[in-house]
Formats: sequence, structure tokens, C-alpha cells
Amino acid sequence: MLNQIVFLIKKTVQNVGNIIAIDYMVVGAITLIKNTIRINLRMLEVNSSRSIFSKEIEGIYPDDVFNLQDQLSIMLIDALNLKISSLEKEKLLKDPSTNLEAYQYYNNSLSMAEDNEKN
Repeated sequence: MLNQIVFLIKKTVQNVGNIIAIDYMVVGAITLIKNTIRINLRMLEVNSSRSIFSKEIEGIYPDDVFNLQDQLSIMLIDALNLKISSLEKEKLLKDPSTNLEAYQYYNNSLSMAEDNEKN
């Protein structure tokens, strides 16, 4: 049974990766228990479905959400051995907002603007 599940996951990663033309895929889970947020993240190489990065981090919800996002972004950049300029890193680490609700509205507006461009 476990071998079948592993095979399905590997084929799914490869199929999706090929459809959207990517070399790496990030998968994971977010668990929220009371005010503790736990993020479990893996980066997979699409061709082999091999895990090249795996990390679990946790913090206090909602206070640490942006900090956790920053930590994971830097970890993924490091895992890919990417070099980014100090300006790119500054932009990456700049919090768009300290208010989660405002940030959610901001993301929704980006999504709506993208939908309008398609139509």
C-alpha cells in the first residue's frame, strides 16, 4: 500500500511539473492548533520527485505569520543555491502589512486584477 502511495505522489509531482513547466515544486501543510501555527514544507525536484529540502517551523498565530514566511523564503533560496542582491533580499523581507486582514484584502485584489486582465 505504501509503495502505491509513493508511486502516485511521484507520478503526480512529475505530471503537474511537466504540465506547468517547472523544475521544482513546493508542497506542504499548515496546521493551526489554538494560537500555534506549524508549517511543514518540502521542495521536490520534479523529474525525480526527490526531496531536496524539508523543514518544519512553528510560531505564534497570527503574530509570526510574516516572519515564518520570510524564514521559509530565505531557506528555499538557500536550498536552490540562488544568489540574490541585497535589494532583492530587502524587498523579499519587507512586510507588506502587519495586519493579516489587510494583507488578505491586498492579495484578493491582486487576484481580481489578474482575472480582469485575462478577460
